Amino acid sequence: MTTENQACPPEPHLPHAADPWCAAALRALPLPSADQHCAFVEHVRNAHSWYKHLPLQEGGRFVVFLAPDAGLNYPTQHPLLPRGNTLEGYREAFGYLAYAWSVSGEPVQRDARGAVLLPPTFAHECRFVLYPYVSEDFYWSVHEAAVARLKAGAEHPDRARVCAWHDAEQALERAESGAAEVSAQMRLRQEVNRLAGALQIEQVMRIEQALHSLYRWHGREDGRPDGIACST
Repeated sequence: MTTENQACPPEPHLPHAADPWCAAALRALPLPSADQHCAFVEHVRNAHSWYKHLPLQEGGRFVVFLAPDAGLNYPTQHPLLPRGNTLEGYREAFGYLAYAWSVSGEPVQRDARGAVLLPPTFAHECRFVLYPYVSEDFYWSVHEAAVARLKAGAEHPDRARVCAWHDAEQALERAESGAAEVSAQMRLRQEVNRLAGALQIEQVMRIEQALHSLYRWHGREDGRPDGIACST
């Protein structure tokens, strides 16, 4: 999904400097702090309304990396950043962490303008697939056709659980509109939250695992920035 940087020619505007996207230059970038790591996981998860951008059946392809241009040319309005939408605010929040994503047939996208020129040796474990239920916001109406295909037997790694979640949501809607007992509504809502929560946690773990692979590629044997105590 990214353009591989086969050679390391000098940048046109830096004729005597090594290409900042070379493996050696990327590995020289500082790893994030534990706070920056956690903030970035939340950022990837909620930077966009993924339920609108990612197809339910195929998902979207993502890659995480340390970028020499992280925070440059970042949009001034959206996605909003916790430390402000400036270069300084971005790097205070996330360090040099960055991500790119694409869906089938569309070009690779970054929130900030700029190409992604990862070296050929870059770890493939830093690439992963996310589905639209990664974020806190999710609306079934966008995916009615995909749900029908899944219930007809189309392939999906979480097909059974996604269908069960959809069925539970429909049952809850019927209970609410039909004035069912409050206790019955509460039980159904609990089941919806259980199914959705388990799927969302697994999606977030994909982001975390890709980041740990990134840190190992950068020479951190345990795959963790200083201070990270969570387990994946």
